[in-house]
Amino acid sequence: MLGCGCFSWSRVPDRMQPESEYFSLPDLIPQWPQGSGFATSRITLGELEVCQITKFQYIWGCNLSKDGKHGVSFYKPIGIPDGFCCLGHYCQSNEKPLRGFVLVARQAAKQQDCCSPNSENMPALQNPVDYSLVWSSHDGGDKTFDGCGYFWLPQPPEGYKALGFLVTNKSKKPDLEEVKCVRADLTDTCEACGLIADTHSKSSNMPLLIWSMRPLHRGIYGRGVPVGTFLLQQLLE
Repeated sequence: MLGCGCFSWSRVPDRMQPESEYFSLPDLIPQWPQGSGFATSRITLGELEVCQITKFQYIWGCNLSKDGKHGVSFYKPIGIPDGFCCLGHYCQSNEKPLRGFVLVARQAAKQQDCCSPNSENMPALQNPVDYSLVWSSHDGGDKTFDGCGYFWLPQPPEGYKALGFLVTNKSKKPDLEEVKCVRADLTDTCEACGLIADTHSKSSNMPLLIWSMRPLHRGIYGRGVPVGTFLLQQLLE
């Protein structure tokens, strides 16, 4: 089960730091009037105000093929507006330009008609109480390797849920202020969609799949909103 222990590849993979080539259109787009709502990259969702972030800082990456042409990289959002908080990091294959997003969030101004009757005056966002190291590229030796990839699952307080993982290139736990957990009644069920990476060929003990995520309930009646974070799936052999 994911999050109940630490596991690693059988050997340290080739690390690399690719050029962050952002996706761009071949021609300049016309100048449109300033929009409103989510056209400003911000929108209020009940007790949360969220903002879309499309700029990232590279954290760690690895080759997934012997020729080095196929790889995956992990990023943290940067340029987060004042008052907003990270919910998790972003992952993407290196085979295409960087073009994804993650949502960051802050507590919205209270409105009587949007507050959940079950919230019991609990804030919409809280720091995690701890982190669990759920995966590492460290080969399991006695020495601690800075520069390896370490994947941390935030442990939420009671009544809250974590919406993403944090990735570091050092073995030290991230600061508890680095990510926020969301009150459970403000979250929805998600599902894996779109395989990003398969480490099966690299790992002889604990193969791992990395997926994009999307809300399970979608369509005109669905209320789920994708956060842009990724999902780890451990394969037991």
